Amino acid sequence: DTRHVSPSIPILTGTLKLSQHAAHGTSLCAVLACGLGGAVSYGFAGCMDMQAALAIAAAGSFSANLGARATTLLSQTRLKQCLGAFMIFIGPTIPLKGHLKKKDEEARAKEGGASAGPSAGSSAGSADAKESGSAELFGIDMEKAMRNLTIGLGTGFLSGLFGVGGGAITVPALTFFNEDMNFHTALGTSLGAMVPISMVGVATHAKLGNVVPRIAAPLAAGTMLGAFGMAQVGVQIPEEHLHYFFCAVMVLLGSRTVAGTLKK
Repeated sequence: DTRHVSPSIPILTGTLKLSQHAAHGTSLCAVLACGLGGAVSYGFAGCMDMQAALAIAAAGSFSANLGARATTLLSQTRLKQCLGAFMIFIGPTIPLKGHLKKKDEEARAKEGGASAGPSAGSSAGSADAKESGSAELFGIDMEKAMRNLTIGLGTGFLSGLFGVGGGAITVPALTFFNEDMNFHTALGTSLGAMVPISMVGVATHAKLGNVVPRIAAPLAAGTMLGAFGMAQVGVQIPEEHLHYFFCAVMVLLGSRTVAGTLKK
C-alpha cells in the first residue's frame, strides 16, 4: 500500500536488518494499529463518521492504484515538487476556512438575534424541508455518500500519485467539502478510513511472507496505545489550535520537500 509510508521503515531496515519488503509489510501493521487506536479513541468521543470512513476507504482503494500508475508520467523530482507545492497550498486553507466559518456564524448570530421568533421557526421549517428532500437509501444520505465517494476517489488518486499517507489529503478534503464536519471528526474519520485499507495491505503482505510477527506484534501494540492516547489528548485541544498546528506541519513538510529537490 503506497499511501501509508511509515517512519519505522528506516529503523526496520537499518537497525533490525529487515529486507525492504519485510519492512514495508511489518510497518503496515503499525499503520493499521495507528488507524485502529486513533479511530476508536475519536469514536468514543463521538468524533468519527463511520459511513464516510467506509466510503472513502472503498473509493480510495480503487483510485490509489490509478494514482500509482500515473507516477510514470512525471519524474521523481517533479513528483516531489508537486507534492511540496500541494502541501504548502493546502496547509493555510484549513485555518482560513475555520476563520471564514467563524465570521459567518457570528454574522448569522447577529441576524438571528434581530429576528429571533419568526426566523427561528422559519429556519427550522426550512431545515426540516431540506432534510426531508434529501434522497436516502437504506437510511443512507445518498448526496453525502456520493460526496464522500468522490473525496475518496480524489484523495486515493493523489495519495497513490504522491506516495504519502492519505490523512494529509483526506483531512483537508473532509473539512472543505463537508460543511457540517468539524476538524476533530475529520481527523477521526480519516483514521477510520485507514483501517480497512491497511487490513487488506497487511493480509496481502502476510500471504507473501513480508510480515515478521516477533517485530510486528510489539510494534503494533505500542503504536495502538500511543495513537489511542494521543487521540484522547487531541479531542481536548481546541479546534482552532489544531487548524494552525496542521497548517504549520503541512507548510513545513512541503517546504522541506521542495527544498530537497532544489539541492540536487
